[in-house]
Amino acid sequence: MTPSKLSGSSAGTCRSVALRNVGAHRATIGPELDGTPSLFSVAFDLASVGYAVHEHVVTGVANSYSAAEPFEPAGRWQVEESGSAEYATRFVVYLPDDPARGNGSVIIEWLNVTGGLDVPALWMMTHRHLIRKGYTWVGVSVQRAGIEGGGMMPGLGLRDAAPQRYEVLEHPGDAFSFDIFTQVARAVREMLLDRYGIQVQRVIATGASQSAFHLTTYVNAVDAHAAAVDGFLLQGRAGAGAPIEGWTFDRFDDANDQARRRLLAGRDQIRDDARVPVVVVQSETDVFGRLSYLPARQRDNEHFRLWEVAGAAHCDTYFLCASAFDSGTLAVDELAALIARADASGIPTEVPISRRCTSCSSARSTHSTSGCATAMRRRRPPDSTPTTVRGSCATSSGSAEAAYARLGSTHRTPCCRGSASRAT
Repeated sequence: MTPSKLSGSSAGTCRSVALRNVGAHRATIGPELDGTPSLFSVAFDLASVGYAVHEHVVTGVANSYSAAEPFEPAGRWQVEESGSAEYATRFVVYLPDDPARGNGSVIIEWLNVTGGLDVPALWMMTHRHLIRKGYTWVGVSVQRAGIEGGGMMPGLGLRDAAPQRYEVLEHPGDAFSFDIFTQVARAVREMLLDRYGIQVQRVIATGASQSAFHLTTYVNAVDAHAAAVDGFLLQGRAGAGAPIEGWTFDRFDDANDQARRRLLAGRDQIRDDARVPVVVVQSETDVFGRLSYLPARQRDNEHFRLWEVAGAAHCDTYFLCASAFDSGTLAVDELAALIARADASGIPTEVPISRRCTSCSSARSTHSTSGCATAMRRRRPPDSTPTTVRGSCATSSGSAEAAYARLGSTHRTPCCRGSASRAT
């Protein structure tokens, strides 16, 4: 095939690096697996809301990449192929049981593995919206920890959870995860129509937290060549993208904490010539907390929007206590009772996040960010104009739902501004 090349803009021309085998390898999707998938997900029966569940093993040969030159904060990253390896992973599909209900949009989520198991973080926060609007959702086990275990709670990977069901799975390492994601996205686009009658008009890639770190790197280094999806929604990303050579920590423990923090710190922006729309949704704790996103803030442009949600948390009470049970039919008092279990979730706080100084974590009633010396040292640069969410979108999940709507309606045109205002 003709080598794909990165092209520079009027601001300067980047050296082109050919990725010869992008698209050369194709994933093979196996028959549907019987039984129930092993996945941290909703606790109610999806059939009760008109959705069906399917799971498939997918196999192929994936490429790994390495940096062709040092990655610069502007995000126009040059990579080259550095190896190839066989893989066998799985993906789970939630889709309308009546194909006519499908809205043409497919969400393909890079499952989060920080906890040591596959977690569909964006699905958990937005499933009511996705079901209500007829989206098809696909969750992919992209990283090694989801299969082999690791992360914060070792022993929860697919091989440990259901060894017979997943004995054929084999992951060569996270350096290959970027190409695995590309191949599955392409294969799913074709499979959904052929096997399930779902019309596919657009595919939107999503990921939260560690998955968003990886998708930051994917957008900047791989997507220009892969062209496998029609838009991106990243929630809770760090200041730095994930290493293109693969994540180096199989386990999250105190011994790795400082090294992990150094990996998260950075000012990696989304490239300003992104091929398709990219929406980034950040909570207040993402911007000022240990993910250190603040230095990576950037202006909106034709294909980029930043939504920052004041007072929101990286992982909120709804996600932890209520999302798994929220089918959309719960009475208000039932949903309130689930939310009220926050103190039993294991991470209560003495002072709500909205009453803490977001720069130094002080909880004193007389202390404020505006008068905090730490905050003044972190004052944003003069050319940073983040988007602040208002009104009904003032939650992480509400902002993500709004982002889905914008990506779904504008995947070939500039993102609309919606109900956002410029922060001053």
